[in-house]
Amino acid sequence: MSNNKKKNNASLMHKEQEFKDLNAALEEKTASLINDVESVLRGQELFFNDLHSTEKDLSDMSLGTQSIDGTEANTTEDSLRKPPAKKKLSVKKRPLSGPVTGAKKREMKQNGRPKTSINTIHGKETSPLNLVSDRAAFADRINTLEMEAADDLYTPSHLNEGVLPEAANELSSDATIRFLKAKLRVMQEELENVANECRQKASKVTELQSEMKESNMQQTNLLKKNEQLQKTIEKQKKLQTDLQTKNSDLESDVTSLKKELDGTKRSNKQSSANRNTLEVRLNRALEEVEKYKQALKKSKESTKAVNDTDRKCLDQLQNENKRLESQKNDLMIAFKKQLKLIDILKRQKMHIEAAKMLEFTEEEFIRALDWNNTT
Repeated sequence: MSNNKKKNNASLMHKEQEFKDLNAALEEKTASLINDVESVLRGQELFFNDLHSTEKDLSDMSLGTQSIDGTEANTTEDSLRKPPAKKKLSVKKRPLSGPVTGAKKREMKQNGRPKTSINTIHGKETSPLNLVSDRAAFADRINTLEMEAADDLYTPSHLNEGVLPEAANELSSDATIRFLKAKLRVMQEELENVANECRQKASKVTELQSEMKESNMQQTNLLKKNEQLQKTIEKQKKLQTDLQTKNSDLESDVTSLKKELDGTKRSNKQSSANRNTLEVRLNRALEEVEKYKQALKKSKESTKAVNDTDRKCLDQLQNENKRLESQKNDLMIAFKKQLKLIDILKRQKMHIEAAKMLEFTEEEFIRALDWNNTT
């Protein structure tokens, strides 16, 4: 019983150690999962911050391009509205339209004028594609004006006041045509630059949209991973709680088993004391058994000697018995013979007595006869 209890206690202690190791491994696993989730969340936050910063940079770039376009439009309008010099316009005056716009840009930047775009002038917000369409419409308008200028019947009164300044009404048709052609070349160059910028921005927008889609896909994947990790964390927490409850139950079982072990130790001590006393008694009993064995051996030896003498006596008695039996048989034979003789003698006696009786009766008969005769 004590060995079985020791084995049970050892198995319970081994199971308790296994559960403790499993609990520690689960705690390490949950800690690593929590660290992974925190790293994923930090990476997600950094990704969203980078995405927000890229969107902000993109919006700033679009606003910058619109403001640049607005400043260019304002400079062109200012250059058109600027009163010309009191000299006559000639071919030498043609390249002044390009530097005038650059000078106007520098003056606007130095004076700190607010940057306005064509979109804000018209009172609506447009995308870069709408800006390209507006530029194309403006180019068509310039082409129509150029075609009208190529006509011989062209007069400056047919022009829109927003294209030529008020002082251009005093110029001749050739001068206005040259001025408009120079202005047209400058505007076409600006239009090509703006169209290239718009195409680049549109490609950047498509790239950013694709990156945005990829980031959204990554975000959804990260959210799914986060949900999966949250589920695994909840499962691990449940497992941890279950293991903690099992551990507490096992600890209570261990305490109860320790109490039982203490009780068994006490009982073992008592049983060992009783066993010692029993061993002493057993040793005494064994000594007595040895004594009795010796006595039994001696008695067996003595009985063996007695048996030998008894066997000898028995043999003698058997021999005498046989002799007596033979004598008995002889006596019985003689006795039977004597009985036969006795029987014969009895018969003879009976015959003799009968003969005597017959003699007596014969004498009496004779006497009776004699008496009768006498009478």
